[in-house]
Amino acid sequence: MSLGHFLRFTPSSRISQHISFSINLNSVKSVHTSPQFVNSSKYQKYKDSILSSKFPKIPKKFNKYEIEAKDNPDWTFLSSPVRVDTTRYQRRGSVLSKYYPRQKPADDIDMWKLQLEKKLQWTETSIRLGAIARKKGMTALWDEWGVRQPCTVLQLEDVQVVQIVENKKFVQPHLVSVQIGCSNKTKNISRPLLGHFKAAGVPPKWKLCDFHVTTDAVLPIGHEIKAAHFVPGQYVDLQAPSIGKGFAGVMKRWGFKGMPASHGTSKTHRSAGSTGQNQSPGRVFKGKKMAGRMGGNNVTVSSKVLKIDNALNLIYVKGAVPGPKDQFVRIKDAIKKQGAKCFPQDYLPPPFPTIAPELLETMPRELIAKSGGVDPFLVKES
Repeated sequence: MSLGHFLRFTPSSRISQHISFSINLNSVKSVHTSPQFVNSSKYQKYKDSILSSKFPKIPKKFNKYEIEAKDNPDWTFLSSPVRVDTTRYQRRGSVLSKYYPRQKPADDIDMWKLQLEKKLQWTETSIRLGAIARKKGMTALWDEWGVRQPCTVLQLEDVQVVQIVENKKFVQPHLVSVQIGCSNKTKNISRPLLGHFKAAGVPPKWKLCDFHVTTDAVLPIGHEIKAAHFVPGQYVDLQAPSIGKGFAGVMKRWGFKGMPASHGTSKTHRSAGSTGQNQSPGRVFKGKKMAGRMGGNNVTVSSKVLKIDNALNLIYVKGAVPGPKDQFVRIKDAIKKQGAKCFPQDYLPPPFPTIAPELLETMPRELIAKSGGVDPFLVKES
């Protein structure tokens, strides 16, 4: 709108109000006049220097939600959206997002605590909870026959249950999604994650993973998982990202033989050679083994628990585990050996849903698996 059009069709009273209001705003360096700012404590700093009568009135729609929150004792009103903790109880909408319940529902977590106190029995169809461990390196153990077994040391650092979600999308109906956190974190935490951990009542974690378990194996939020959750001699599945090797050729990536080392080969000794056929099909098939990025992918290996250290929460597993040192590793009961086949006969039934605290205090520090069988160094009689 031009100035002439504004002066021609606007009453003189409105022109004077507009001019005085704009002058006062410019003197305060364009202070925000939104309803959120008017209701905040920052408004007190600029209230004396601005004509309060010239401020726009707060919309009635905004006041309606404030009145509803004031009448309802289960809700509270927070004027500044920056101070609101983003918890799972957050309401949708630009205005309703400022109203939160003052206390959590009492029956949300107690159900799983009561179930843990009942001490349900393990069955063949039960799917136990896994854990997140950190790879500490490799060493070797000797079994009762004197056979050297290379093994990887995994440590469980402050592994706790963070969240329990029933009827989650893409999860089978009879299973429950349980989120596990590992290793406490003290800095560089986003606000949404801070609210997520605050709702659970646990310290912030470095790593979060979901495990799908049966309802009888669910642990309450905040419960800590120890190394004794697994037993020596049982089979486990270990999943972690492998060490990235960067862009690699076919000889390193796929084990190709390469081209001839002499007899006319020029600058193509480590080449892949032909990658296709003729005019038919006239293309390279998908999945062809060629040069490219190697490593850095999730790898799952099956292994066996050789030793448990209850004092340091260490798990010794047989063989190598993907990833470098301090890599987070998912560990759970082997999926290919279900039921009693996963555990040795001496430890049936296994700790369910996890090891009891009173039983953990009476256990020895180290539990070592037995190889069994016959002495491999025994000389066979001819």
